[in-house]
This record gives sequence, C-alpha cells and structure tokens, in this order.
Amino acid sequence: MYEQGYITMYVCIDYELKRKVDGTWMSTWIEVEGEVSQYYPAQTQGPADICHPAEGGDAEITRITGGEDAEWWDGDLQSSEENEILQHLAWDAQDG
Repeated sequence: MYEQGYITMYVCIDYELKRKVDGTWMSTWIEVEGEVSQYYPAQTQGPADICHPAEGGDAEITRITGGEDAEWWDGDLQSSEENEILQHLAWDAQDG
C-alpha cells in the first residue's frame, strides 16, 4: 500500500466577496487564511505495487479578516463562496 507523509501548508489569499444586496452588486475584499494538506497525484501506470490513488489537497479555512467596510456583510460565507475559496487555497498551495 502506498503511504506518504502529509505536510500541511499554510496559505493566505485575498478574495473579493461580491453579493447582490437590494438589487445592487456590492463587493469587499477579505483576507482568508487556511491550511492545505500536500497533494500527491495518482500513480496509475506501472507495476501494481507502486500504483495508488490521488491523496491530500484537503483545504480548511482557519481565519477570515477584512470586510469591515461592508455593512451588508454579516461575516458568514455562503456555501458557493466557501467552496470557491477552498479551491483557491488548494491551488495556491500547489503553486507553492
């Protein structure tokens, strides 16, 4: 069985939060910090004893700052925003 030690990477990104409020698009910038486990791509070719599925790349938001200038924002993320941010954190970690 393939086993790889995981390394956690700490990533910080700026994210423009946009929402439609009372018919008007509003935006503010927030800073998002997160942890991302190292991604190991799948090995699908070669002898069976070296093949393994992709592993890692799991992201978690640990802190959000900013957005104080946006009275319309209650500090919570919608699920679509959270998913997009988690993808950005993972991409940033892979770009290292």
